[in-house]
Amino acid sequence: MRSFLVVICILIFLQCSRQGQLSFLEITKQVNFNGPIEKSGLELVEQYGNIKDLSLVSHPEGFTTYPPLSALADSEAIEDWVFRFESHPFVPFKFRTGKLTIPIRVMKGQPVLGPPSIKFMFDTKVQSELAYQYLVDVYEKVSTRKRFSRQADSQTAEFTDNNSKSIGEVTFLQGKGNIIDGPYILIFGIGNDLDIEKH
Repeated sequence: MRSFLVVICILIFLQCSRQGQLSFLEITKQVNFNGPIEKSGLELVEQYGNIKDLSLVSHPEGFTTYPPLSALADSEAIEDWVFRFESHPFVPFKFRTGKLTIPIRVMKGQPVLGPPSIKFMFDTKVQSELAYQYLVDVYEKVSTRKRFSRQADSQTAEFTDNNSKSIGEVTFLQGKGNIIDGPYILIFGIGNDLDIEKH
């Protein structure tokens, strides 16, 4: 009987300690301004348009592409929806400015909106590395699998939550920026195949 009570106490303690911890999906939504990232299409764009920290700076006026649609492969990038931000309600690290992009692809002749990605711009390498480490620390607590890679001027972290019923993969890449974005950047994307060249 006593061992049964001990097991019950341990289970109650574990349940209480888990209640304060956010899930993989909840953290991913917070990084994405609590946007409805499990949705797609214009509904996602409209929701982001109502978030006070985000300002729309670029949106498609039409779907003019080159080469013509008949010459496109299954997937081809065209103009994206882009929102800028100067502050972020859920991340504690310092950054210069940021950009949330919702990509548009042409699939079988029709425009399709992809999942959002976020680019944080930094003035110093130290700031970008601290932001990267913060995200690593947060996702290590809620992931079932992780993978890290490093190249000359960049480092990438991929996290997966096998228990997630919705979005269960994220990738972030920290590295050098450019003249427009600033000296250092950190890109956060949904999925495990984030390609920095597309952002």
